[in-house]
Amino acid sequence: MRPNLSRVTAATVAAMAVAFAGIVSDAHAQAWKPTRNVEFVVPLAPGGGIDVATRQMHQIMQKNGLIATSMTVVNKPGAASAIGYFYVSQHKANPHFITTGMSPLYTNALTGKHPLTYRDLTLICNLYAEYTAVYVREDSDIKSAKDLAEKLKKDPSSVSFGLTALGAGHYFTLVKFMIANGLDPKTLKTVVFNSTGEAATAVRGGHINAVAGSAAGSVAQLKTGGIRIIGVSSPDPITEGALKGSPTWREQGFDVVNSNWRGIVGPPGLTPAQVKYWEDIFAKLVQTDEWKELLSRNSWTNSFARADEFKRFVQENDATDTDLFKRLGMVGK
Repeated sequence: MRPNLSRVTAATVAAMAVAFAGIVSDAHAQAWKPTRNVEFVVPLAPGGGIDVATRQMHQIMQKNGLIATSMTVVNKPGAASAIGYFYVSQHKANPHFITTGMSPLYTNALTGKHPLTYRDLTLICNLYAEYTAVYVREDSDIKSAKDLAEKLKKDPSSVSFGLTALGAGHYFTLVKFMIANGLDPKTLKTVVFNSTGEAATAVRGGHINAVAGSAAGSVAQLKTGGIRIIGVSSPDPITEGALKGSPTWREQGFDVVNSNWRGIVGPPGLTPAQVKYWEDIFAKLVQTDEWKELLSRNSWTNSFARADEFKRFVQENDATDTDLFKRLGMVGK
């Protein structure tokens, strides 16, 4: 017996239409992929930790065929990363531009350096956290954390530290070291450079006394030679990788631990499909043997998280650091 089609209700038809629309929507959500060259923007100058890490990610993507189009690494340094972030923000709704997200995405605005924040970009995923390494010239009279503490206690202005951003993660390692020694963080003498590579050149030349930089950048500088690491902000002894055996602050009697988050962000206005594409690409990247080897070699901590979780993470860190900035009197007008 044939079904009586006249008995098919309007509600049934509507339900079928919604289900079909959902299928089309899901297919559309999976459809986007790059159609031309992708720019992976480094908001710092060549030679620093972020530049090194970005180029390593680029190589892993190429070797494993993770993206179908070409990709170029482009440096846009200046203004404590703000120039690079502003450059990416100008390519609204264009997913062919991505960059590394770091704490200056809110600290720059807090200190009044630049109004652009992570709210002006699209948060894609969290990737890894790395510790800060403080190093000096090989023949420096500062040979340990104790030497540094004694020198700062005698005269805080006698030690100049090179940084890539005032108020970013590496700066807070120095703040915590000052607090651990009962010193006023506001007396820190700092010099801001476009990259830790530039800062390393300055410390080798005797123009500054020390550099507070990333683990990856420190590894690169160790290979070049002429420097000595006096403290790493890891909570545990470093037992593997290029930094193996480097002294942590804790091992030297100073309870100073600090990690710096690194994520991926894109221009404002990216669609859910475009965000998901990049989420999936980096989800594949962190599963490669090459990436796992990099984590070990550079003493990085895996912290991969997709967009929603990454957004909550950044917002929480923003709130925490804002409170610390206020207590230090660093909030700009």
